[in-house]
Amino acid sequence: MCAEHHGTGVDMAIIDQKEIPTVDIIIPVYNEEQILKQAVDKLHNFLLMQKYFEWRIVIASNGSTDRTNEIGINLSRNYSRVSFFHITKKGRGRALRKAFGESKALICLYTDVDLSVDIHLLPVLIRYAVEHGAITMPNRLAPRVYMKRPLNRVLFSRIYNVLIKFLFPTTTIKDAQVGMKAIHRNILEALLKNVKNDNFFFDTELLLLAERAGYPIIQISADCCDMRAGNVRLVSCILEEFIGLIKMRIRLMQHKNVNTSKVLARENSG
Repeated sequence: MCAEHHGTGVDMAIIDQKEIPTVDIIIPVYNEEQILKQAVDKLHNFLLMQKYFEWRIVIASNGSTDRTNEIGINLSRNYSRVSFFHITKKGRGRALRKAFGESKALICLYTDVDLSVDIHLLPVLIRYAVEHGAITMPNRLAPRVYMKRPLNRVLFSRIYNVLIKFLFPTTTIKDAQVGMKAIHRNILEALLKNVKNDNFFFDTELLLLAERAGYPIIQISADCCDMRAGNVRLVSCILEEFIGLIKMRIRLMQHKNVNTSKVLARENSG
C-alpha cells in the first residue's frame, strides 16, 4: 500500500504520543573524506532544533580506504549523539544491514552523505513513519519539484523507475533510488532477514518486499540538489540494479499465488 503526500510543513507537536519516538539516522559512506564532516555538522545542527523525537547519528563506513574512518571516529568523539562503525567489506546494503540490525530505535532513517534531499523533510518522514508504522520516502520525480542533478543521473533514475514499473506493474513506488528513507522498526524486524542484496539494490529490494507484504509506503514530494560526481560507478551500478530487479521478479513470480507472509516466514526458517 502506497500513498502520496505533498509539502514539508509539519508540526511534530501534534503527534499524540505517550513516549518520545527514538530515531537512528544512518549515513552509509564509502571514501567520503571530502564531505563527511560538513554533512554531519550540518545534520547535527539541524537535529539539535528537533524536540519531538530522540535521535542519534550513525556513520556507517563500508570498505573506506581514505580518511573517512579517521574523520568518522573524530566526529563520534566530538559529538555525544554521533556514533561510528567501519566494516572492511564494501557495500552500502551491507552497512545498512548492520546498522538496521543493531539499532534499537523505533525508526531507522538513512540518508546519503551528500544530503541532496532537503533535510527539513526529515521530521515529516519520521512523523508519518511513526504514525502509520510505515516506510516513508521522498519523491524527487513528483510534479512541480525543484531538481538539480547531472543529466546522466536524472536519466538513470527515470529509466530505472520505468523498468521497475514494467517488471512490477502493480507497484506504486515512484522514486526507488532516492537516498533518504525512514523505516519503522516493525517492518525491519519482519523483512530485514529476507533482503538478499548487500549493495545498491538493497533498499529497492526492501521496498518491493514491504509493498508485497502489505506494509504502508508513504511518498512525499521533495526538492533535490545533487551536482557532485560522487563515488558511484554508474555503469556497474546500473548493471547491478538491473540484475537485482530480474532476480526479484523471478523470486516473486515463484510465489505469485502464495501468501507473502508465509513465503517470508519460510525463507527465514530456511
